[in-house]
Amino acid sequence: MESEIDKVIFERYPWINGGQEYLNEEINDYSRINNISYDTAFVKYMESMLHSNPKIIEDIRTIFFSAINKKEEIPNMIIKENKSNLIMFHLIKMILTVLNQKFLDNHVANLLSNIYTDNLKRKDDNEIKKLANYMGIVCELSSEKIGEMKVPFKVDVIGFVRFSSLFKDPKWALVNQYVKQGHVYILRDTLIRSLKELIRTKIIPQRRKDIEFLLNLLKKISLVNKIIEEIKLEIDTYHEKIVKNGGFNLFDSKLDGTPNYQEMPPCIKYILDKAENGQNLTHSERLHIAFFYANVGFTVEETIDVFRTVPDFNEEIARYNVEFSRGIGGKGKKYMVYSCSKLKSEHLCQESHPIFGSYICKDGVKKKDGTIYKIKTPLDYIFWYRIEQTRKEKLKPNEGDQNFKSKTN
Repeated sequence: MESEIDKVIFERYPWINGGQEYLNEEINDYSRINNISYDTAFVKYMESMLHSNPKIIEDIRTIFFSAINKKEEIPNMIIKENKSNLIMFHLIKMILTVLNQKFLDNHVANLLSNIYTDNLKRKDDNEIKKLANYMGIVCELSSEKIGEMKVPFKVDVIGFVRFSSLFKDPKWALVNQYVKQGHVYILRDTLIRSLKELIRTKIIPQRRKDIEFLLNLLKKISLVNKIIEEIKLEIDTYHEKIVKNGGFNLFDSKLDGTPNYQEMPPCIKYILDKAENGQNLTHSERLHIAFFYANVGFTVEETIDVFRTVPDFNEEIARYNVEFSRGIGGKGKKYMVYSCSKLKSEHLCQESHPIFGSYICKDGVKKKDGTIYKIKTPLDYIFWYRIEQTRKEKLKPNEGDQNFKSKTN
């Protein structure tokens, strides 16, 4: 009886520990019944499941294509909590493994965890509590009240620290929680948000040494081989769009004199790269982007777009904070760009970063009188970057000079 219950749980929540083992047992049983090797059984079992449940491949295609094109949600996608859900989840992880694209790992994980979380929101408190316990968080229902507000869940402190450590925002720190007798009391939305982040980490595959073997195995499954090729083509198409836009992503449009990507300071490029790859941003990183974008000519919508690919994106909260940073609502105060000294104190300075670092930040630039000017703000960086580029252009021999030299040599 317990075995049957476990199977239902794994099909409902395929990311919990034991889901992969359950799938392996299914394939081993198929191998024994048909007297074939595990590898052959894997291929035939998957082919049988995909042909009898064509929606699995349809959903995989939709999820990958939507992730590649940076969509945050897939309207009307309903994932049935049965064996096809288990197959889809683990095939997605395998495909991510063999494609070995970090940006795709994060975008797919963000999108798929959003889909699963939307489903969780429709479940009652008792089911949410059970899932938390399945995922290693000791969780109980609560009738505690903070003021007039009922707090429906309490989790053990160790469990809270486990999932809160995945977030960078100080509001998740233990010192900012309501703690009583070894339990942290949390709201329903907070617990679901925490489960979402844990689900997201379960989707991102661990890098494996046997990628080539797994790829060859997946290629033997005709429908999977086809979808892998379609995904690769879609990635190439997306990259072609980037190239047509000057070689950069959506942050690179040069509107009304706003800086293009190359002109961005290292600290901003570093944060954009994190957001682009679907990583969480610290509270200070979010503020830095909001203040910087507000002061260099980017619109509210362009600023919000930066945050759309981070795991905990909430458009309502993002919009409020971005507008607030510009003096829209609230006290009506527009915030200035962080100074370089502030960035260093907040550990946001990336002057020596191996990819994004720049001598302009680290060493300063030479003024006309020969003195060295050390930049004081990211806006300084843009100004001096443009000066340095102008100087480099002047040092290049023009076309006339080249023709003259060729004629006289």
